[in-house]
Amino acid sequence: MNAAQQIDGAERKAQVLDLLRRGYSGAEVGRRFGISRQRVHQIKQEHLAELAEHAEQSTAEYRLDALERLEQIREDLRRIADAQHLLVSGGKVVRQGKPCIDYDAEDNPVAVIDENEGAPLVDVAPVLTALDKLIKVEDRWSKLLGLDAPVKQEISGGVTFEYRFAGAEDV
Repeated sequence: MNAAQQIDGAERKAQVLDLLRRGYSGAEVGRRFGISRQRVHQIKQEHLAELAEHAEQSTAEYRLDALERLEQIREDLRRIADAQHLLVSGGKVVRQGKPCIDYDAEDNPVAVIDENEGAPLVDVAPVLTALDKLIKVEDRWSKLLGLDAPVKQEISGGVTFEYRFAGAEDV
């Protein structure tokens, strides 16, 4: 089959499918193109198989792309969760403070906390937020892989029922 015949065949199949989409019966389409109703049905089935294959490929490609994006998000969230975040207030790092002795106006010793000294306080809110988001990403990951699909279970208990019907002579 040469290229021109292939093009003619493809155009003809497209015309057959167009008529079917517009509601013509297989017999009507067959008469119009001089082919059997069975051949029209075969063309339709081949087209549906191509569509199904394309849909499967598109779905698989989407799933792989989505899994790659989710993996990157998981890595980013793990970095956030593993990092130490300092508590900041008013643009300054909040510190635990260091106890010290200061003197008031009468030169009396007073116990105070020097807020500029001591260990910085750790902020756990970003870690908790990252972990919460990580759980949502893991949930989406499971759904994409079909891990949350319902499982079909067959339950049998060995119970039998017996029905007895009275005949007309027993009534």
